[in-house]
Amino acid sequence: MLTGPAGAAGVAAGLSCNTNQVIRWNGSAWACVDDVLATLNCDVGDRLVRGANGWECSNSYSVSGNLTGMDSGNSVGLVLNGVSFTMSANGLFTFPNEVEAGRPTPFRFKPSPLAAPRPAR
Repeated sequence: MLTGPAGAAGVAAGLSCNTNQVIRWNGSAWACVDDVLATLNCDVGDRLVRGANGWECSNSYSVSGNLTGMDSGNSVGLVLNGVSFTMSANGLFTFPNEVEAGRPTPFRFKPSPLAAPRPAR
């Protein structure tokens, strides 16, 4: 239990918060509120993400990159775990699907069938 000294100046003055509570400004005063993170049981390496139902643990990550060196008029398909999209210009990309940390992830390029052959260098 967190208890601030009665009559003392400071954020915790006069508050008595219970286990799994934190001190938060409620718009007009400091108050004890339930800590929404106290009930999470994340594994080492997980990250906190804001999901549809509040905070949750996640061990998946987005994959992004920067495509460079593609000649004008060409395109290339990018495939990650069966999800693909086509890029027709150099630039940044992020796959719409996430990958699980620590697992092998199949990634490949899928050249456009209409792509002009690159001259030998």
